[in-house]
Amino acid sequence: MIIAGALPSDYVLAPLAVHIARTTRGVRRVETYFTPRPAADTGDSALTEKIRGALAREGTAGVVGTDVAVVAGTAVLVGTADDEAHADHLVASAGAVDGIKSVKSFIQLRP
Repeated sequence: MIIAGALPSDYVLAPLAVHIARTTRGVRRVETYFTPRPAADTGDSALTEKIRGALAREGTAGVVGTDVAVVAGTAVLVGTADDEAHADHLVASAGAVDGIKSVKSFIQLRP
């Protein structure tokens, strides 16, 4: 399970979210990406749509199996890829979108 989000600077909710995830039946692993909540709206929803549109326009294989979210300007990718080159391409495509500060990839290779 991956938990990602922008939190208040005290991060008080982070340990609770991780605890709930780890004690949930069937969850084998928990990974997190937390960042401080920005003071102003960073347009994360619009950036998420820009990334999805860019991946769809270039016909990137596996877009359907890749979840995209933007948290405080960082693109978070979750899903699977056929090989390392495909995973690298997804990361590069997301990072090329104007307004994206960085990319955090949770892309795993298919067996």
